Amino acid sequence: MLSQRILSGAVGLAILALFLRWWQPWFAFLLALVAFLAVREFYQLALPEKPQPLYLFGQAWTVLFVLSPLSGHTFVLPLLITTAVVFSLLLDFPRAHQKPLHLWVWNLSGIFYVGWLLSHYVMLMGLEGGKGLIVLILFSTFACDTASYFVGSAWGRRKLAPTISPKKTWEGAAGGFAGAIAASLLLGMVLNLHIAYIHLLALGMLVGILGQLGDLAESMLKRDAGVKDTGSIMPGHGGLLDRIDSVLFVGAGAYYYIILTGLR
Repeated sequence: MLSQRILSGAVGLAILALFLRWWQPWFAFLLALVAFLAVREFYQLALPEKPQPLYLFGQAWTVLFVLSPLSGHTFVLPLLITTAVVFSLLLDFPRAHQKPLHLWVWNLSGIFYVGWLLSHYVMLMGLEGGKGLIVLILFSTFACDTASYFVGSAWGRRKLAPTISPKKTWEGAAGGFAGAIAASLLLGMVLNLHIAYIHLLALGMLVGILGQLGDLAESMLKRDAGVKDTGSIMPGHGGLLDRIDSVLFVGAGAYYYIILTGLR
């Protein structure tokens, strides 16, 4: 299992590095593809044996949200309006589900949970030094995940959230938090991002908290759906949603921190 995790993770990192090298539009299209597949896994958590045709619209709107920053946010307001109105109308032509409110809420949740949150990485790419910022944030998140896994496996004793994710421990969470801070400080110096140490420390802390909250949030969804993984596209990791769960909250949190503190 560990060898599969390392191999599939290395392949994923290679693909990410390739698209980052090609700059903003291609990176945004990679994110859109990831979002399209990840939100499909999200929808399957609700109705694994009975996929709804309406979910195709949810996948399309998710992709549009990810790509919307490329238009200078021109289409964000129309997307917000149509997301609510169009889906309400589609539920009655014909009535696709015995519980239309459940289907409506689940569709909207997927769009915002995956599409809107991932769009912040496209927004980060548009900032000064955006490529370096994304590398800092993503690799700090990966460091958090890795440190949490190994520290928890070696020294984990006290359960963090046993009803949500029985294997997660407070020791692992502390290791992940420390790993995120260390990676943020190190990458900030290596990448020469011209960000003060206090802000690199804050970003690392933000990653260490939001990354693990994102992981727990997805674990809660899987627990409610009664599944171990959201898919099998990444051997050793499960589905795409299993791999990106920790980066979803981090991207939005880091973007607004950078904007509100005037770093960019």
